[in-house]
Amino acid sequence: MVSLCEENYFRPIFDWHQSRGLIYACDPGSRGLNPHEFGDYFRCVRWYTAPGNDTPGASADFNKEKVASSIAHLYRRPRVWLEGYHSLGWGATPATIYDATAHNFLFGATLLNLHGLYYTTHGGFWEWAPPCYHFRMPYWDHMGVFLKHFERLSYLLSQGTHSCDVAIVYPVAPFQAGMGGGEASDAAFNGGNELYRKHAIDFDFMDFESLARAKIENKEIRVSGEAYRVLVLPAMKALNDSTLTRAAEFFRGGGMVVAFRALPEASDRAGRDDPQLDAMVREMFGLTAAEVKAGRKASPQTNAAGGVGLFTAAIDEVVEIMDARFPRQFASEKGGHALHRKIGDRDVFMVMDAPKNSVCEFRATGRAELWNAWTGKATPLYTAIPTKHGTRVRLPLEGNETQLVVFSPGKSEFTVENTDLNEVLGVENKNGRVLVRGTAMTAGTKNAVVRHDG
Repeated sequence: MVSLCEENYFRPIFDWHQSRGLIYACDPGSRGLNPHEFGDYFRCVRWYTAPGNDTPGASADFNKEKVASSIAHLYRRPRVWLEGYHSLGWGATPATIYDATAHNFLFGATLLNLHGLYYTTHGGFWEWAPPCYHFRMPYWDHMGVFLKHFERLSYLLSQGTHSCDVAIVYPVAPFQAGMGGGEASDAAFNGGNELYRKHAIDFDFMDFESLARAKIENKEIRVSGEAYRVLVLPAMKALNDSTLTRAAEFFRGGGMVVAFRALPEASDRAGRDDPQLDAMVREMFGLTAAEVKAGRKASPQTNAAGGVGLFTAAIDEVVEIMDARFPRQFASEKGGHALHRKIGDRDVFMVMDAPKNSVCEFRATGRAELWNAWTGKATPLYTAIPTKHGTRVRLPLEGNETQLVVFSPGKSEFTVENTDLNEVLGVENKNGRVLVRGTAMTAGTKNAVVRHDG
């Protein structure tokens, strides 16, 4: 058996399929696609035309989708393949499949492959992997609407480039060096989960080769259309020399570098006890790994270019400094998460988990619309109000629905700045009077403050 990670063996196959067909990576046994199980997963799977994974049960697998979609982002692959959902059972409902698929798309998937189309079930069965989600199911006649919804999402979310502020280095080197590989993997995945789930801050995992080829401009790490403002080294006691060098360049150029839970103490340049490595670590974080072991306490480091170097074991501290440096791409008063893509001159946000009528702020400007993935129709978002750093929007749909908030060039003719309506359905100028249509959960007179043409 040849390991998938033996790149030279599979490279001719990948080259052939890239021009003639579609191949994808699918891993039913994975628990997050971490380096402990897969080694340098980026180096192997970056050759696929559609990185992806198998997602069993009724789950949306955040870790798997983050790794697969990060590879797609950094190596310009438009599709992120989702195979779901073996082992869910014959009682699977469209509602269950919808929720899992919608969240997997929120995490980065862009193509749905429903598990199991059995031409016959006679003479055998997979007791651990049912069901077939196709013509045997009682809801099959209605699945065209369901699949069209995800077809629209697949198309839209495969366009343009993904956008987020944070890159977490995928920690392969600590495993290769035998220096705390498990600790590094836990720091990367647990830290990433906390950053996303608790603080609603999106991120990508980044391999050392993408960091090495990136440009550092305007306090950002720019590669493959992405522009990262924060670089996280997750408990990387050992790392590639190019990773440390680029991190130092980023810090000197005004970027924010975080050493999370541990400081580097060895690299492939000269191993341990390297004065050059220690000098760069001290420059960014104020002390070396040896000094931390001796009991010294770290404090954030800054430089004249505006760079910040932070050694911490608390994601909350990372977020606090981030918030002081720049506004978030997405922030919600009542929770929620967003995926952001830049498509031409538009900013597209897929939002979920924010309750109906939540007020969210987007780091984007322009004419705000809600694009409906069920119908393909676009309607103005009249409750979008410009702010200092972007646009504040009151979201019209329930939190378990996919809300596509799209900002296009131009300004809205009408803006409902304040109202006690539960939902604004339309605003128009009718015979010289502004008419607001909407719904309310209570009877009585309703009010709306509307800005019309300034």
